[in-house]
Amino acid sequence: MPELDPSLSQGGEHAFAVSERVRLMRDGMFTNSGAIVSALVGLLLVPFMLRGLGPESYGLWLAALTLANIIAVVDFGLGWSVTREVAAAWGDESRTQSARFVRAAAGNFYAILGLVGAVLLGTLGAPLSQGLHLVGESKSIALSVFGLVGVAFVGEQVQAFARAVFWGLRRFDVANLISVSGLVLRAVGIVVLLELGGGLLAVTIWQVAVAFVMASAALGILASTAPAFRFRVERVDWSAVRAQVSFGVMSQLATAAAMISWEAAPLVIGLVLGSGAIVPYYIGQKVPFAVGSTILRAGQVLLPAASQHQSSANLARTREVLEAGTRWMVALALPLCLVLWILAPSLLLAWLGEAPQDTVLVLRLVTAAVLVDALGVGALHLVWGRGAARTILLVQVLVALATLTLTALLLPLLGIAGAACALLVGVTLGSLAFVHLGSRECGVRELALLCATARGLLAPVALSLALTWSIVFFARPESWLGVAAAALAGWGAYAVSLYVGGARPEERLFAQEILTLAVAAARVVHRALRRARRRGVSVSGNGALPTRRR
Repeated sequence: MPELDPSLSQGGEHAFAVSERVRLMRDGMFTNSGAIVSALVGLLLVPFMLRGLGPESYGLWLAALTLANIIAVVDFGLGWSVTREVAAAWGDESRTQSARFVRAAAGNFYAILGLVGAVLLGTLGAPLSQGLHLVGESKSIALSVFGLVGVAFVGEQVQAFARAVFWGLRRFDVANLISVSGLVLRAVGIVVLLELGGGLLAVTIWQVAVAFVMASAALGILASTAPAFRFRVERVDWSAVRAQVSFGVMSQLATAAAMISWEAAPLVIGLVLGSGAIVPYYIGQKVPFAVGSTILRAGQVLLPAASQHQSSANLARTREVLEAGTRWMVALALPLCLVLWILAPSLLLAWLGEAPQDTVLVLRLVTAAVLVDALGVGALHLVWGRGAARTILLVQVLVALATLTLTALLLPLLGIAGAACALLVGVTLGSLAFVHLGSRECGVRELALLCATARGLLAPVALSLALTWSIVFFARPESWLGVAAAALAGWGAYAVSLYVGGARPEERLFAQEILTLAVAAARVVHRALRRARRRGVSVSGNGALPTRRR
């Protein structure tokens, strides 16, 4: 197989435009910003919900939402099918076929899934309400709450359809804007209702209203942005659905197998060592899992990018997706994982007040697994985007079997660290397999891909490690402020060194975009604070509200 053309990594004439590489990085940022906003909104909303509803009503609401989330998972991989089909629609014929599937099959099938989910929520609400041991008002409104959450589920499925289409169009900014707007609108309304004395029914009715308002907005934006893929209520074309069932089901099973590899360890630990051993492992994996989720979300934007070039006879652009995506994932993961590795004891001290050796070891081993996994994320989504869902499933199943088997074998020998070692081994095998498959798909050598990915990263990594280790060795941070300062120093050293030394043109442009955005945000905040301070001085100086100047 031919080696990577060096011009691909140096902006040669056969390479993607630099703007396309920047777009991949920017899209990854969009996919993560929604998750960050969701996490922040959730954290801020908890005290309001707990105080306004009380533990019992709040628990009822969470139970209904949890059941809705479980039902939403079973979509037969339709979301990935829609995204890939829309992204692959290049020629007039393929666009017509894709539009037929999306409009006459996927959109209505999503609506049917929403209605089925609503019926299930309403039906299962009765036995679940009995099992929750509710009393008083919560018991009397439980069925209504489950039913209303079911109605909201229909609107949320319609939104899911629109988001899948926007992902296929690579309009991650629009998809993220819809999600964030719905989250903020729902949270603000809930806070207002609770402050006005509203109860759980009012909160759930508001959730229904927001779900359908945002569904209508999403479909309206979709109709104006991509009329060929707009949603219509019509008879479902089951032949078009059946044509996509294989890819969708294989994709969903592959996702489930990957989830087993990463998340089954606590259950195995409990069965082998007892439930008490689960806690230190769970704590150790918590932060690395958050880092891994960030990298995975950034890598998902490569799937539609790869699907766009699937029908092209020229593999140059597909190679670029692989090489640019692998480089971006590794460049993103390196500072996060290496700084976390060094700060593991300090982080646990700030978090728990102690740093048990077994938990520190688990944190570091799982962090290493996240870093190794990042190496294969780009190739995984490239192969997936080109339709090889069956191959992805086979690899993920083998990785899951290897991880579970090694976990059971190593736990009696190494304790909870054995589970982390098993995860690291399994993920390494899977990542190498995906790199091999992606390289073979594009006709490049694995070693050439890895060398192109690593070019220019050694000096930033060395500087970041040296600075972070020095801070930990001499300052020994044990508070959140100290840990945050050490982490920011390590990440800053990496970013500055990469920008000055080994950064590519697209990485410099992306850094400039982030810096410009940060400066603009700082200016807005500064102006707002200055105006607020002026109003405060005017009020305190006059003893009354300021009057209009003549």
